[in-house]
Amino acid sequence: MLGNNKYNIYDHRKKLSDELLSKILDFDKSQFPYPWTRESWTNFFNGRRHFVLCTLEGQELNGFSLFSVDVIDGNSELLKICVERSLCGKGIASSLFKKSLHYIDKNYGLNSIYLDVSALNHRAIKFYEKFGFDKVRYQKKFYTDQNDAHGMILLFNDSIKKSMLTE
Repeated sequence: MLGNNKYNIYDHRKKLSDELLSKILDFDKSQFPYPWTRESWTNFFNGRRHFVLCTLEGQELNGFSLFSVDVIDGNSELLKICVERSLCGKGIASSLFKKSLHYIDKNYGLNSIYLDVSALNHRAIKFYEKFGFDKVRYQKKFYTDQNDAHGMILLFNDSIKKSMLTE
């Protein structure tokens, strides 16, 4: 942890405060070239899908990870993970990722995680490969800006869970 920052976990069973939603919206706008709209965020959090949100918060929001969780088959999708640019390279994204996975496994079970990542985002691809993700598909013009994407997956077994999910 850095300074007075604290990791928090939220899921579909707890309504997010308007203050946290505003922080997430502002942070998303500051970190992504094509952020979600307030309506998209509100619909996502108030919808029927299960989610797990892990945040790193101090006086400001400094990072978050967001997963969609399929509680029936234990498959999840990493929708977003980001850390304040000035804090990159300090292990925060890894902590957000691991804390989220541990929570998902403990509360819902975890068989696999899927994600899409820009083919131009080499740092993110390296991050995911470090955790054992494999590229399983290539999609041309996947994003709004017409950038291509890699679909990546991580299949969990007992040894991966033991190495990655121990607290």
